[in-house]
Amino acid sequence: WAGKDYSISVNGTVLDGFPIETGKASYASITRKWKKGNKIEVTLPMTLRYEECPNYTDYIAFKYGPILLGGRIPLDGEKLQNEYGGEGRMDHSPGAMGRQMNLMQAPLLIGSRADVLSRIKTADPHQLSFTIDVSRPGVDTYKWTSLTLEPFYAIHHQRYMCYWYQQTPENFAKSDMALTEAANEALSKRTIDFVAPGEQQSEAGHDVKYSEGSTTGLFSNERYRDARRNGFIEYTLYNNTDVTENLNVMLRFCYADKGRTATLTVNGEKIADIAIPAAPEGKDSRGLFNVEYPIPAKMSESSKSFTVRLSAGPDTLCPGLYYERLMKP
Repeated sequence: WAGKDYSISVNGTVLDGFPIETGKASYASITRKWKKGNKIEVTLPMTLRYEECPNYTDYIAFKYGPILLGGRIPLDGEKLQNEYGGEGRMDHSPGAMGRQMNLMQAPLLIGSRADVLSRIKTADPHQLSFTIDVSRPGVDTYKWTSLTLEPFYAIHHQRYMCYWYQQTPENFAKSDMALTEAANEALSKRTIDFVAPGEQQSEAGHDVKYSEGSTTGLFSNERYRDARRNGFIEYTLYNNTDVTENLNVMLRFCYADKGRTATLTVNGEKIADIAIPAAPEGKDSRGLFNVEYPIPAKMSESSKSFTVRLSAGPDTLCPGLYYERLMKP
């Protein structure tokens, strides 16, 4: 890992004759008549480089000399749980697991691998701190722009990445991730308003109301809210655009709630009776699926806000609601 200016000197005189092959360890042997007070100085300049991960060449890691660099990956409002072990023999890691995130939520390095080091700038050479450009202009559902790289050993109490997905745009376009991202982008472009059940800020911004006993939970890394029999969940969606035709409400459910039923109303008007089927059309590998319900044309034209209520009957719990969207055509 030593840079090209690697050198050994004795008493200030640089010695020659040490064959160095980058990436290969070797010994340097100095034979001479030694005297008390002789001074040997070894210069080991470090350089920034990347290494491909063995058997996973879509991924690379960054090193500065022998030091692995990592990036802190902050997630809004997340606090890692159970970080500290106890004193007992098996208390080294008491349930230390954060919620699992899919690859589409991670920073990506899309572009030429030959140019990847040019995306990194030195921030603080004394702390071995760098910044890396991970932006992807034009991709609305991708939120990352710039991150800090630092020695992996210095990262604590934080999600992090050491191995980065790096591919050309052409190869990325052939991947399953690209297909998922394209679907997410299409969904984002049609979305006028969005509420995430179970997330305080999102719910508060959409005038949440729910019946006593309503609960929130996490299934397959997505949050939901449900309600008891005869209970309800209600949010208000807002249309801040000029689109007033062919508006829909999109609801996200899970087939794990098969058999549950509810009534959907918008601004007090019944829109649909809902029953979760055992084999819903369009469900993903986790059993999650989306259903769109058209808003009546007169209501779309006359209203800028839509109070959407999901009401359970006396026979079943209310289906878990994973998100709610106001959609344009």
